[in-house]
Amino acid sequence: MIVQLNPTMPLLTPKGPALAHFLIDYGEEHHLMWVCVQENTGEIWTWPNTQIRAQTNPSFNRLRIPNAPQNPDVMYGTVKDVTAPNAATNGDLDRKC
Repeated sequence: MIVQLNPTMPLLTPKGPALAHFLIDYGEEHHLMWVCVQENTGEIWTWPNTQIRAQTNPSFNRLRIPNAPQNPDVMYGTVKDVTAPNAATNGDLDRKC
């Protein structure tokens, strides 16, 4: 099943901030897949649920993102091409799905 997100959802990905436009659910025993447009490069990537986080949102008192990259350049989109810290433990983060 594929769902178009309207409005789009701002997310943090291993390559920096992005807007999720679609959500793909392949069913039981599979991660949800988020189709995102990277804000820095315009690239379209698909990320599994385990590799993304919601961006901060003061309206919902979400001021810190647990398990988010600690590099502020990643958090605020000032780096064009980055990978998440601990990439060795998170698997292949540069894989295009």
